[in-house]
Amino acid sequence: MGIEVTTSQTTSIAVEVRDFASQDYLGKRFRSSLGFIGPDVASAINGLYGRIQEAGAVPTGPPFLIAGAPIRGQMDIEVGAPCAPVPMPAPEQHRGQLPAGKAAVITHRGPYEKIAPLYPALFEWAGAHGHRPTGSPREVYLNGPNDVSSPDEFVTELVLPIA
Repeated sequence: MGIEVTTSQTTSIAVEVRDFASQDYLGKRFRSSLGFIGPDVASAINGLYGRIQEAGAVPTGPPFLIAGAPIRGQMDIEVGAPCAPVPMPAPEQHRGQLPAGKAAVITHRGPYEKIAPLYPALFEWAGAHGHRPTGSPREVYLNGPNDVSSPDEFVTELVLPIA
């Protein structure tokens, strides 16, 4: 169900509620400086898919990112690559599972740098519609620099698990 939410900048954003199945993934957690998040995330995701390929596993969904709040110019980040079976992790990698459940979703088209303002709008929408967050929000990268020629063509879902 698509629902429009208006942000403080009076931009209308469509919010959709979806049911998600649980999802096993290979992941990596790390801390990045704010100016290096893009390259650090790309390197981590490439490492995950390299391990998946090396182990003969199969990707089962697009990669995702879960980020903590910035503190003193740094951010804690986890990236994940859904796959089956989840291989034995390489050093600094781990196995994980996203739980099944409902989530509020905003689909963003455009550069990654324009995603941050959507987080408050998503939390605001959830509260205004009687939902509470049940987990950390994540960015799911439906395509990226290897798939399209311009950041204006990036498609990213911002997913907030809710009850």
